[in-house]
This record gives sequence, C-alpha cells and structure tokens, in this order.
Amino acid sequence: SAPLGLSQVLASTYTQTEVVLLSLFVASGAVGDFGVAFQVALFSFFVPPTVTAAILPKFVDAPADRQLRLLQRSLDVLVAAGAALPLFALVFARGVVLLVSSPKFIGATTPLIVLSCYAAITFPSTVFIDGLVYIRAERKVLRTTAIAMVANLGAAAAIIPFYGADGAAVVMTGSALLVCVLAGAAFKRSATIWVSLRQPARYVGVAGLLAGAYWIAHVVAGVHSSTGLAMIPEVAGVAVVYCAGVLA
Repeated sequence: SAPLGLSQVLASTYTQTEVVLLSLFVASGAVGDFGVAFQVALFSFFVPPTVTAAILPKFVDAPADRQLRLLQRSLDVLVAAGAALPLFALVFARGVVLLVSSPKFIGATTPLIVLSCYAAITFPSTVFIDGLVYIRAERKVLRTTAIAMVANLGAAAAIIPFYGADGAAVVMTGSALLVCVLAGAAFKRSATIWVSLRQPARYVGVAGLLAGAYWIAHVVAGVHSSTGLAMIPEVAGVAVVYCAGVLA
C-alpha cells in the first residue's frame, strides 16, 4: 500500500543522513570509519526479515491464541539473536575491523560497537513493524517512520559535526530505539494480543552481564581478543557461554 511504500522510502532516506552529514562536516577519515562499521553491521540486517517471513505470514488467518504464540516466538528468537550482537562487537570489533579492512580504519571500532546496538534493536522492531503490517495498520508504520526521521535529522545535525563517526553511530542507534518503542506501543494499542517481555529481558540481561564481565576484565587485567583467524575459537567460546546463559 502507499503508506507502507512511503515508510520504506523514509526509512531508506534517514539511514543515509549520517553519511551525508559526515561528508559535509567531518574529515573524510571519519566517513571511511563509519562506512566500514556500517558495512560490517549490515551483515546482520537480513536476519529479522528472514525470521518474520518464516513465522508471521501464518499470523494473518490464525486464531488469537496461535497469533500470540507466533508473535512471542518471533520476538523471543530475534531478541535472543540480537542481544548477542553488542556482546560480540564489544569483544571482537577491533579484530573484525582489522580483518575486513586495514589498520587505517581502526577508528571504525567504536562506531561498530555502537552500531551493533543499532542492529540489535532492529530485531524486535521488525516484529512490531511487520505485526502492524499484518493487522493492516500501515499508517501507523508510516507515522512511526516519519517521527523517527525528523528526530534523526535533528539529532544528526546537532551531534555529528562535533562527534564525527561515533556521534553518527549513536544517532542511528537512538533512532532505532525510538522506532522500536513507537512501533511496539502502536502494535499494543492496535492489536488484540500482546507479548510477554520477560524472556526477551532475560536474554538482554545475560548479554549485558557477559559484556560487563568482559569490560571489567579488559580494563582491570588488559584482557583482549585475538586478531585474524585466531579469533575463531574465541568466537565459538563466547557463543557457547552466551547460549549456556540463555538456555539456563
């Protein structure tokens, strides 16, 4: 429909705002750092549509109890996956940047960590936005996207000239959080069902505790991840610990 199509145009536009403002107000190196970080974060963006495309189409004609199970399953799976992104970015961002680019772009490390939070937030947002589409509330998707775009433009213009690539990543993450809150609230008002946030909150808590433990070890004891292919067993180890915490 027209509202949904316009929403997609607005979303595509405001996600490019940071790059344009960086190129106008900040040195080219910051644009390169942000570009590297964004391209790495981009790899995770296909996950939410894949999950919701597999689960939520059954939502349309299902009875209310099955709709609730489908929505809850989608949210639980995506939050469990998304919550891991900032954890892995905190531990491995520097190594990933060096692996996919060069030491010249080491400034992409912090933006990548922040953008991993942006990516994580888009996971539950996708559930709420797709849910609004399936209950034919596309106008609320458009309203949410329009508000986020205005907020993004204002924040980006105020922050990016002073904080460069790091500021651009923070603005994008804040915009994603705004979309998630607005879309979730719109779905709760519009639908006849609502999900439990207990399990998603637990997944976020597990990731947060592990990230905090790593940060303390990094600051106090100088612990840091390896670089290059030596990261592979470390990535597997962090994945095992995170999965054990989620399933406990």
